[in-house]
Amino acid sequence: MAEAFYKKAMGHQRPDRAAASWRKAKKVKHVQEMEAARMGMAAAQARIAASIKHAQEIKLAADLRRAESRKKRIRSRWSRVWRKWGRKRQPTSSMMKK
Repeated sequence: MAEAFYKKAMGHQRPDRAAASWRKAKKVKHVQEMEAARMGMAAAQARIAASIKHAQEIKLAADLRRAESRKKRIRSRWSRVWRKWGRKRQPTSSMMKK
């Protein structure tokens, strides 16, 4: 998991922020490994899998949200253009009718 964070950090727009998340991931990984040593592998493996799954679910939700907001942003940007085109087109169409 930490490796994935690191890879993401390398191509990040804000390395400082990515580095922080990478450090956090490393810490989480370390804590999980310590717990694994304490609890025995099988139970720990299940917990780690659950945490990874949870992280993926969060990521999916975030992606969905991002996609929705992107759609809205694009639509609002284009609606202005379409309105402008409508204004441009109307006089010519009214002239055609006459």
